Amino acid sequence: MSGKYDVWENKLQNPNATPISLPLEFLKAITHDFSAESELGEGGYGVVYKGVLQSGKIIAVKKLFEIRLKDETFQNEVRYLMGIKHQHIVQLVGYCAESTWEAIEQPSGSGNHIFAEIPKRLLCFEYVCNKGLDKYISDESLGLEWNMRYKIIKGICSGLYFLHEECRIVHLDLKPENILMDAAMIPKIADFGLSRIFGKQQSRIITDSRAGTRGYMAPEYQFQGVVSIKADIFSFGVIIIEIMAGRRDYPFFQQGSPKSVDTSFQYFKEKVLRIWRNKFLATSKFTSVAKYMQQVEQCITISLKCVDPDTAKRPTAKDIIKMLYAADQFLDIHPLELQFPFESNKLMTCSLHLTNNTDENVVFRLMEKRHNFFCLPQYGVVPPRSTYILVVTADKKDNLPKERDTDLILHHSTSAKYIKPFRRLYDCDQYLEETEELGNVVQKLTLKAVYAMDGEPTCEIDPPLIKIISVEETDVKLYALEANQIEPWIITGHADGCVDIWNCNTQKSMRLINVSRAIVCSVKFIERKCWFLAGSTDGLISVYKYNRTTKVQATTRFIAHEDSYSIRSLAVHATQPYVLSSCGTHIKLWDWDQNWKCRQTFEAQSTVNQVAFNPKDANSFASASDDHTVKIWSIDSSEPKYTLSGHLGGVNCLNFFTSNDQQYLITGSDDKTAKIWDMQKRMCVDTLKAFMSPVISSISHPCLPFLITGTRDGAIHLWNSTTFRLERILNIGCHREVRGLVALVGSRRVMIGHDSAVSMLEIHDEVPVDTKGKMKVPNVSDKN
Repeated sequence: MSGKYDVWENKLQNPNATPISLPLEFLKAITHDFSAESELGEGGYGVVYKGVLQSGKIIAVKKLFEIRLKDETFQNEVRYLMGIKHQHIVQLVGYCAESTWEAIEQPSGSGNHIFAEIPKRLLCFEYVCNKGLDKYISDESLGLEWNMRYKIIKGICSGLYFLHEECRIVHLDLKPENILMDAAMIPKIADFGLSRIFGKQQSRIITDSRAGTRGYMAPEYQFQGVVSIKADIFSFGVIIIEIMAGRRDYPFFQQGSPKSVDTSFQYFKEKVLRIWRNKFLATSKFTSVAKYMQQVEQCITISLKCVDPDTAKRPTAKDIIKMLYAADQFLDIHPLELQFPFESNKLMTCSLHLTNNTDENVVFRLMEKRHNFFCLPQYGVVPPRSTYILVVTADKKDNLPKERDTDLILHHSTSAKYIKPFRRLYDCDQYLEETEELGNVVQKLTLKAVYAMDGEPTCEIDPPLIKIISVEETDVKLYALEANQIEPWIITGHADGCVDIWNCNTQKSMRLINVSRAIVCSVKFIERKCWFLAGSTDGLISVYKYNRTTKVQATTRFIAHEDSYSIRSLAVHATQPYVLSSCGTHIKLWDWDQNWKCRQTFEAQSTVNQVAFNPKDANSFASASDDHTVKIWSIDSSEPKYTLSGHLGGVNCLNFFTSNDQQYLITGSDDKTAKIWDMQKRMCVDTLKAFMSPVISSISHPCLPFLITGTRDGAIHLWNSTTFRLERILNIGCHREVRGLVALVGSRRVMIGHDSAVSMLEIHDEVPVDTKGKMKVPNVSDKN
């Protein structure tokens, strides 16, 4: 190529240069005079040729058809693209507007010629090496994976946002053919011949010229000539549907029949979801499927909003970017299919894991779509960077239901602000409604719940940190729970004055004993004497003897507190024949070797909610009080040794534990926090804050490095006892008030006493375990 073109060659090498006017002669040279070999493709307005520069760089040269040429169209495209540089918009690099005088036979075949000025209009763009998007979404063999389709949707939306918000340009001919794909499969919007530009105060134009492509044209533009950015949004919605379904197959709105429209749209949505779910399950791990299904459902929702005939209901490009961003930022949810192992007349459970990967709180609500088979709805808040385990429970049934599966709907939304604790479902409903009204995103994900025949769910995480072994509902409200440290038993106290002894291996009740006419609100085993104690709201302590066959005999009963009512707490000394009882503001120390003589009375000046002996100091104990304090006592003095202050509400529970050879105390409070106290320094060293409700129970696992807390709203929190980091949140069914937590000796299993159920969970760890949850380690020592 002659050196006379060097000036144009050099200008086209600069990627940051503004589009330049190029001579027709130069464009002929780089396209070999617009040869057939250089042809890249043909569109409605012209033919595109490959232009090869001396450096080897390629540009696309679009030669507009002379017979269909409208100078206004050409000028629009040059003017609109002149200053545009964006990753998702094809960049204009040059243009040509010349005329030539040519002899034209007129009329054709007459042999008569006239000279006419023929306009030559050409546009030069960056070269995009791949085909248009239409070739990829219509050709099954190309098999675009979901992550690529999702990336394309986001890319087109990014380009559209730039056109609408930064350039005030409406494209008016968005369709897959006008979305070009580069070597990295990055989409680029092309062909601006029909575009319109708005003034600063303009939001719509009425036009008689309604050029475009049927099927992609918005109805208000096609039939009324109304031009606005919402016309492009309609076209984009159709493109999303094609990307997801492979064809332009979606339900059109039917005027005057909203019910059938809703049904049609819902059917379409469920069909697309089902297709993609099956694809994901066939090729991906569950954690990926959950994330992808959120994206799929969000894209379907967006596309159907975009093709709404009411322009006011269509989102803007900015709204769509916000919704797509939200789909990436919320929760990892697994499994998408909850499998409930069917057993006749037994509660069935399946765990749903919600992992918040953001630095904000995530509000969620899980509910059934149609039926009432499950203990739902469940709702709550997943704290930042944490995992929440929802244990969904299905009702007892005699026979396998005819309908083996149903849909569950999970709504969730992020919040950077403080969230006031939800006291009831209505509060959560109101929060989500207000979030949507304020223009924020509330994600919706459809989950499948299935009754499984094999008795074993196949959707569990491998391995789960927490596994639910059983959930058994109680007939009467539960108030107390304690575990036997020798036998695999637990004992529970109830509102009807009964205590119930359970076998943890068989998960069945062995003996029900009526010990009082009042509520049994505290129970304790004294294993070395084969006794259990029951404290009730009438101020009585009942003592019973048991044997391994659970034969039970009443030993004694005495009035522990005459001037008060409820015995709130009992504690048994590890080596001495002592029992502590608290009732109102009083604490008493009893000696069973002295026929249950009261050795000392302690006045706490405020209602005492729990007492506990110090396992490291045989002569001291701690009490938790409504006056926001923890008091440390000596059994030989009626006055406290010292007081730990710091809670902003009543202290409900406490528990001693050891970590790294250092003794600590954990306390839970009405102020919705738990505090960690260093017993040597006598000071608070950490405050645990991930609670939405008062903390009313706590334990330290004797064999695993975990602290476990229970709250009034039924949530269980698992904490690392060394770092005090939150590991998991667990919510079992719709059960409230965690009245008791106990670890089974030598096992990774923990019993949970809610007000209406007793549950067993298993905490997984690297330590080897047997089939009953027993850890295969010698000389397991108590960490307390």
